[in-house]
Amino acid sequence: FPSFLEALLMITAFEFLKESGTRMPKAIGSAISIVGALILGDAAVNAGIVSADLIVVIAFTAVATFIVPALNDVITLYRLILLALAAVMGIYGATAGVFIMIIHGSSIRSFGVPYMSPIAPFNAEGNKDLLIRFPLWYMIKRPDFISKRNIIRRVPNEK
Repeated sequence: FPSFLEALLMITAFEFLKESGTRMPKAIGSAISIVGALILGDAAVNAGIVSADLIVVIAFTAVATFIVPALNDVITLYRLILLALAAVMGIYGATAGVFIMIIHGSSIRSFGVPYMSPIAPFNAEGNKDLLIRFPLWYMIKRPDFISKRNIIRRVPNEK
């Protein structure tokens, strides 16, 4: 099979396993999903339907969808779109897809706050807790995009 078809097949199988695991009782749902994924992956590789490298990549992306559970459906949709772009245009399609996702994320506002805020509209005050959170005593002001009126934060020990 072509790589696109292999990846599409494995993504579909993982999505079926994930959905069946959510519909089972909690005690056995996750166990069935894990065992099913192991058995299906091993059988697919042994039958020569997919390559082992592809199983690792698809498994990694399937696990990565659980980072933000609320965005599971959106991440799955983006994954399929990027897969289709990569299948049609190769590395240029995948790169273009990532750029389109970044541009789209930069244009979205959630409750009046830019979706990719402190990065997309750059804000030095907001970058204090972007990757590593600064101590609360150091972050005296709120970022501009959150509050225009109440700029000063409450001191943690103040009552």
